[in-house]
Amino acid sequence: MDPIGNIAGAPLQVEEAQAAPSPTINISQLANRKNYDLSSFYIDKNTPINFQQIDFNDLSHKKSFDKFCRDALEVMRVNLKEKYQNNTYPHATIDEYIKAKKYPSARGKDFYRSEFDFNGKTVMAHGANLAVVLYSVINCNLKIVPAIKQLKLLGMIHPYIKLTNEENFYQLCSQVQVNLLNMRDCSFHDVKLLANQTAQNNDAFFDSIPVVIIGNGTGQGEFFANMDAQGTTKCLDIRILSCRDNKDKDIILNCLQQIYDVTKNDQIKAIRVCTYAELDNTLWKKNAHGWPDIGYVLASSDTIDTHAKPALNLNHIENNLPGLLSLFHIDKSTPISFDKLDFNDIRHRTLSEEFMRVDLEEIRQEFVRKYADDRFPYKTIREYLAYTSPPGPDDIDYRPDAFDPHDDDNVAHGTNLDVVTHAIINCGLQLVPGITQLLLLGKQHDITYKADPKLTWLLNVAVRATALRALHSNFSDVEQFAVDAAKENTNILSSIPVVVIGEGINERDMYAGLSNEFAYARVNIWILALKGEIDKRIVMEWFKKVRDVLGIEEINSLMFCTLQDISDCRRKTGRATRPDLAALMEKSHTLV
Repeated sequence: MDPIGNIAGAPLQVEEAQAAPSPTINISQLANRKNYDLSSFYIDKNTPINFQQIDFNDLSHKKSFDKFCRDALEVMRVNLKEKYQNNTYPHATIDEYIKAKKYPSARGKDFYRSEFDFNGKTVMAHGANLAVVLYSVINCNLKIVPAIKQLKLLGMIHPYIKLTNEENFYQLCSQVQVNLLNMRDCSFHDVKLLANQTAQNNDAFFDSIPVVIIGNGTGQGEFFANMDAQGTTKCLDIRILSCRDNKDKDIILNCLQQIYDVTKNDQIKAIRVCTYAELDNTLWKKNAHGWPDIGYVLASSDTIDTHAKPALNLNHIENNLPGLLSLFHIDKSTPISFDKLDFNDIRHRTLSEEFMRVDLEEIRQEFVRKYADDRFPYKTIREYLAYTSPPGPDDIDYRPDAFDPHDDDNVAHGTNLDVVTHAIINCGLQLVPGITQLLLLGKQHDITYKADPKLTWLLNVAVRATALRALHSNFSDVEQFAVDAAKENTNILSSIPVVVIGEGINERDMYAGLSNEFAYARVNIWILALKGEIDKRIVMEWFKKVRDVLGIEEINSLMFCTLQDISDCRRKTGRATRPDLAALMEKSHTLV
């Protein structure tokens, strides 16, 4: 590849730079986006496979002080020479190899698993440079592969393998050198050193950027070198990429975005990118086994999606907590204004059933009588709150001390983390309808009415939710509502979808035509279901900070789980059942 300034590696086009994301910006604001010439990383499948690149008579391994290692490496050399130098390889080109081997097969070491087992024993790390990563993502099924496999898929061997491990080269023809992360007291020092070595004295743009790759290895072997926590694997999945600083991080994410735009490989969207600082923090943060806390790294990193549209992560919480909390501070002198309520909105008159039209028209007329023409007596939030007395057990604003998983009034609602945070901080841990949002927050959430504008008047007095009391109750509708709510551009919290489970209060018809869906005056918040373990960890840390700073002890009663957990709670011995919320509570986590 050419040095910086020539075609390869140089930015082709730079869009107008915008300010870096902050907690208070609109998250539709994009990060800086540069386009690079990545054409040289797409290997021509007609490239010949040529093993003459390997000097099978190289005896550098004889320098090893360990006789066992010397002898083992000599056996490897002889076997490789016999297989690849003295015999005609049956596949002349990369294309022939891929077709003959049906690469990547759905089984075996070439298979890229859908889930990253980041707490498992096969988590490993490898040091390389960005060029190696780009070749591997595009041509090697998102895997770091050994030298012989590189010849078969790329038509070449990455030079750093020989340069950094001359004595062990024959071992690395069939294995990848890794740091083992399933050990106590292991660190990323050696793997960062290896990454830096691969990038040193390299004028080419992508080759000069060191990267640490973390993922699940396939098999584990001994590395023939006197280095602690070192081993080998047949290949390594690319799950996390760590680099020196945010400048390198932006380059990596921009490159991954370009590759995704071409290949449409959704697995690229799951690759997370962080800086070395997150790796270094694992020296103090360990998982339950005492190993480096890779979950922390995942929850502190970004993907191509969160690079384009920032979402909350542990870094934001740690570095911007005052700014994030300020998003939810309500100035009690805020005027209560009904100017954005269109009292002439009659879209409900297009509903199919007369009783629906009549019901919503009555709500509209009641709103006109109560709120139009400056009739509401309380002009600020402070005045309204002064009028409101503490709720009693029979009031809709009352939240009991404990959640009853067997209650017939239990419901689920799909929304985003911004809405949930406002509800927890400012609305007594309750989801409230549009008019109550206006009275307590001085504004209404944009997503309240978007799903069905014909139901605007109903959603001013009620919260839509799915009842969980029936055998056929499921979470599919609320999960979709949560996904849609996470498309909002309110702030960096609104990008996280949340399914809320709790008691629905004062049930009424919803009129939306969805199975088992009703409307409620309030929904008490008890369980928060997040997209996966990473979001769950981020949200738990967020509410831990909210509790500690704002002194909201009721947050300790919240439970946190994943969407997979709530899906599993509907099945027993393979059959769909009424959601087992008691089992879900046992599976969920709390902050205490």
